[in-house]
Amino acid sequence: MKILRGASEAEVVAEFLKAEITSSRFGQFEKETIAGLGLSEDLVTKPNLQDEKENDARDKVLGLVRGWEENKYLFENFPDDVKWELVEFSEDELSKFRRMNFGDGVRTVAEEAMQNSEFHVEEIVAGLQNGLVPANLILVMASGGTVPTVIEGHARATAYIQSGILANPYAYLGTSPKMSEWRGYAGQVGFGGAVGQGYLPGLTKSGFMV
Repeated sequence: MKILRGASEAEVVAEFLKAEITSSRFGQFEKETIAGLGLSEDLVTKPNLQDEKENDARDKVLGLVRGWEENKYLFENFPDDVKWELVEFSEDELSKFRRMNFGDGVRTVAEEAMQNSEFHVEEIVAGLQNGLVPANLILVMASGGTVPTVIEGHARATAYIQSGILANPYAYLGTSPKMSEWRGYAGQVGFGGAVGQGYLPGLTKSGFMV
């Protein structure tokens, strides 16, 4: 991977929310959360990273929908010293990225692409074939590691491999010496009871994937 520049935490949070607000699985819940806080969707679709109040509001939204800065759901045991960078990756590198560990074994994106035929992935494949340029992937890795884990963008990564169309070769990469403590890191036990519980009501293990 080629490191392009450093990135702020606020930038990554904004991209995370931007990616999921258009998701057929997660978008409605995010929109309802934003409305419930009395905020406009412009907070996500037209972010102003120079506005600290906006940044705080996006932290709040991601906390409610994903557990960001609350040590739960997706971000249980997520380290607080992550260094973020914008990177560019190749299709070969993408194929080796790891999916999050959901307690059902560690697989690469390429292995996931061979097994995954879910409708939401097919939707993205169709979009790519019609010129869709999705949001950046979000990756994490232990400091000194060589293969990152996808924390946001599993379906997009899978669709890139299945379609052969790498429409957006950019990602935010977060590294920390404590990343192996995060419950979703490849090689960990997995999410256990957190999968489909206390996250989004009624989600299955499959639905938990991003």
